[in-house]
Amino acid sequence: MANFRNPKAKDEEEAWLRETIPSNTRNTTKWSVKIFNQWQHSRANKCAKNEGFGFKCNIDDVQDLNVDLTEMTPSTLNFWLTKFIGEVANKSGGRYPPKSLYVIVSGINRHLQNVNAENSVNFLNKNDRRFCTFHKALDAEMREATKLGVTQATQKEPRENITEEEEALFWKLKLL
Repeated sequence: MANFRNPKAKDEEEAWLRETIPSNTRNTTKWSVKIFNQWQHSRANKCAKNEGFGFKCNIDDVQDLNVDLTEMTPSTLNFWLTKFIGEVANKSGGRYPPKSLYVIVSGINRHLQNVNAENSVNFLNKNDRRFCTFHKALDAEMREATKLGVTQATQKEPRENITEEEEALFWKLKLL
């Protein structure tokens, strides 16, 4: 007869499974959802029928923005994520660099997949035509940001030049 370990308690199992997700991924997901929630709560017009839009949409299928992100239908996600892409801004009020914007929407998508599990949608799937307006908006925003030169700030510390004496010492110590 085989030996088995005792079943894990609910808390142990949740922690065990949570550990499979790298902490950086968990933090990025949390940050992304926080940005969306802040936009959602701060937006003045939350009524889809009162919203102007320049894309094809059956507005009767779109829920208002006061619906929780995890409860939004695909039509609602397509509509409000398209608006979100066009309005989201960093702390200084400027556009996010394209890679950062993609990280944000990926984090939101990951959150929906984590929470809704089998019933989740993948709005980043280009083959899912329900999200074609969102895909166009994301592409347009990323292209516009690139055209405007919005890039991620990288901070490289200035390098100090070595002197001839230091170089000679490195050669002597066979470090070069």
